[in-house]
Amino acid sequence: MIKKFSGKPGPKVVIMGSLHGNEPIGALLIKELISTLKFQEIHGEIHLIIGNPKALKANKRFIDTDLNRIFHLNFKKPYNIEEQRALKLAAILSKTDYLLDIHSTQKQSIPFIYCKNSKKHIELAEIFQTKYIVTASKNFKNKKTTVSSDNFVDQNGGIGITYESGWNKDTKTLKKTLQKTKEFLSYIKVAFTDIKPQSEKTTILEVQEYLIPNSKDFKFQKDYINFDIIKSGKTIAKEDKKGIKKPYNSYILFPKKKIEINKPAIYLAKKI
Repeated sequence: MIKKFSGKPGPKVVIMGSLHGNEPIGALLIKELISTLKFQEIHGEIHLIIGNPKALKANKRFIDTDLNRIFHLNFKKPYNIEEQRALKLAAILSKTDYLLDIHSTQKQSIPFIYCKNSKKHIELAEIFQTKYIVTASKNFKNKKTTVSSDNFVDQNGGIGITYESGWNKDTKTLKKTLQKTKEFLSYIKVAFTDIKPQSEKTTILEVQEYLIPNSKDFKFQKDYINFDIIKSGKTIAKEDKKGIKKPYNSYILFPKKKIEINKPAIYLAKKI
């Protein structure tokens, strides 16, 4: 589903949700915005998009492949379901000034922002007043994080922001997510201009690396959730009876519920 609102001259904005089908908060937000934006004076264009409607209907993260990992657009025919959708979305995102992509996490988590570490991105991210803003270190090389929707918008001259609203099982976060979205639209002077958004300096974390299991012996030291802190030199996980440790205080990000060999099990960030 793609719904467009437009009015006076202004920027082109995309608000997208449920790019992953098992994250319903985004679709719920889109429906709420449709009912409220029709009463607003719009400066520019607002495109409201349910990212992966087929996966949403099936309550699955994706049907064929992770839609938020294929915005490299390097496909070969015949295209699968997510590849077809990526091509359709890319036609809009490539001309977008601002993207707000709404996600939620597979394990319990406080809300946070993921975005590029630039002055414009951080200033916009601070509107959401989350405890943490997460970005990637320049030394962190992971192709999967450079082919997401927000990176695609960045690469095409816009500003992409991903808002992780909290646990995907908790739809009670909808009210807060809706309010923050309205403040975002007010800040960029597109809609809800009667709202006065407040910004707040926050802690910035840089993703440094990830841990990839090489065997079935890989085990976390505990059942981690986002932003657990592992002190420098302390064991994060074990594999083949050896402890995995890092020489910096590690903030845990995206710990996987299901550990798979040769796939990232957990991301590690540090405060900057």
